[in-house]
Amino acid sequence: MISVVVPIYGVDKFLPKCIDSILSQTYTDLRILLIDDGSPDASPAICDAYKEKDSRITVIHKKNAGVSAARNTGIDLAEGEYITFVDGDDYLAENMLEDLHNALKKDGADLATITTAVIVAEEGFEPPLFTSRKPLRLTGLHPALEVGRAFLEEEPLLASVVWGKLYKRELFSSLRFDTEHPYEDTRILPYIYTSAKTCVCVDGDYYYYLQRASSAMHQESSPKRLVEFIDSRIHKIRVFYNNGLRDASYDKERTLLESRLLWAKYLSKGNEAAERSLAARKRWFDAQKWYVRGSRTKLELLQEELQEGSI
Repeated sequence: MISVVVPIYGVDKFLPKCIDSILSQTYTDLRILLIDDGSPDASPAICDAYKEKDSRITVIHKKNAGVSAARNTGIDLAEGEYITFVDGDDYLAENMLEDLHNALKKDGADLATITTAVIVAEEGFEPPLFTSRKPLRLTGLHPALEVGRAFLEEEPLLASVVWGKLYKRELFSSLRFDTEHPYEDTRILPYIYTSAKTCVCVDGDYYYYLQRASSAMHQESSPKRLVEFIDSRIHKIRVFYNNGLRDASYDKERTLLESRLLWAKYLSKGNEAAERSLAARKRWFDAQKWYVRGSRTKLELLQEELQEGSI
């Protein structure tokens, strides 16, 4: 059995297509967990209507607590050997779960991932270029840490998101999404890639990723949001560095941190709380030993504590 976890909030326009694509999967041994995160639109009623149509569907209505809490509820209720995550405004090709399951079983891997997603834009919205980032260039079976290396060094879309993957459920036996901080995928995936042994990478147009102006990804930058982003990258660096990627290139992470620190400094002018919070991140950044060897930025990570928190 595969448990399919769908966190749902404010997606009533797109939810039927999402659920229909799960119900029409050629792999049919599914437990479909629709987690209504206190959605204020018609999504709860849509979930209940679908529950009446198919016995594989379980609906949970809960108080709004964010996507991480919704996914954690799904993990707690999951059954069977495998688990996957689908966002409520996206949809799947009908053979996605069967193909990932077959690849995972054939190679005895701990997780399977597709290598790219089909970007679908909401009518009237033109997504920024970064949403069509290059695909994961790995194919076939690899140590999971090598997918983590791609996430660290290149950040292809499908290495940096939790959807588009099929996991052995045991990977989540003691692992849950962070409900205290945003950028939840960036915070959990390093633990997955460093705890799993192998990952099989499968090519194909399997996952249709909807881009819409109102999504969290496209919120305007603010000092608070930039600090949250910086904290998520520091977390990512620490986990990978401390779990076997000391030989990796940290050029992308250093460049991202430098650019966000500069942008946050510009936006924080005159905001004393924001300036203090940003200064703490800048001290952490400056304390690390970044150095270039060849064309690659290496890192000697100093275990200086940084108090994470919001502005």
